Amino acid sequence: MDAGGRAGNSVPDKRRHRGPHPDDLDQFAAIHWPALQNATRDLSWLLSRNYSMVAGLKLVGDRYGLTRRQRLGVQRSACSDWSRSHRQATQVAAAQLSGRTVEIDGFNLLTTVEAALAGGVIGATLAAERRLDRLPGEPTDQERVARRRDRREAEHQRRPD
Repeated sequence: MDAGGRAGNSVPDKRRHRGPHPDDLDQFAAIHWPALQNATRDLSWLLSRNYSMVAGLKLVGDRYGLTRRQRLGVQRSACSDWSRSHRQATQVAAAQLSGRTVEIDGFNLLTTVEAALAGGVIGATLAAERRLDRLPGEPTDQERVARRRDRREAEHQRRPD
């Protein structure tokens, strides 16, 4: 046993296939893009309505007949309206970084670059410029979150200490 209580050796992972999965060329070929983009849009719509990732992915994966690997790609490309808006609102332009120190998550950067250099699928094409429609007058995710927060604060103020 090692110091962490694990049996066996503590040698790092020795997998050799760090590039694309052998089936990626077929499963992510251009012919599949419409289904993958629609599945990403639908999953994002469901996430925006507070479905869990597991339930939403099962629904859209079954609807579009996605393979396990395609579902993983859709999962990594989808997000709720609120998450998307938050990411856009906190995005910093390159010009604003000039002369400043920037901290980068090196592990995720390296694995992304490694996958790209090896010809792996990088999900930008699945999520690019998706547009999620809402019914007229339907609140955005941010409005829903603000309303919930306001209700909780009002309830808290009504309670005797």
